[in-house]
Amino acid sequence: STGPFTDVVTTNLKLGNPTDRNVCFKVKTTAPRRYCVRPNSGIIDAGASINVSVMLQPFDYDPNEKSKHKFMVQSMFAPTDTSDMEAVVSTECFLLFF
Repeated sequence: STGPFTDVVTTNLKLGNPTDRNVCFKVKTTAPRRYCVRPNSGIIDAGASINVSVMLQPFDYDPNEKSKHKFMVQSMFAPTDTSDMEAVVSTECFLLFF
């Protein structure tokens, strides 16, 4: 599409966990100033799924811009021996595992 991109454009991404263990996830993009992702990290319970909203922020379209924006969803099994699950999905934790 060529715009105009004067309003937020939102789509939903459904993340599912078909396993019998809780899974942590984190969503990353090559264009973090262009997109708002909510939630951008979290925990998906065993056998459950969640919806993640990906929102393209308003901007001035430039036809000369090479915009090959990419997204990556990182995931890992949640540790079973932690009481602070928010710490599990922190950037530092994912840096240790990825």
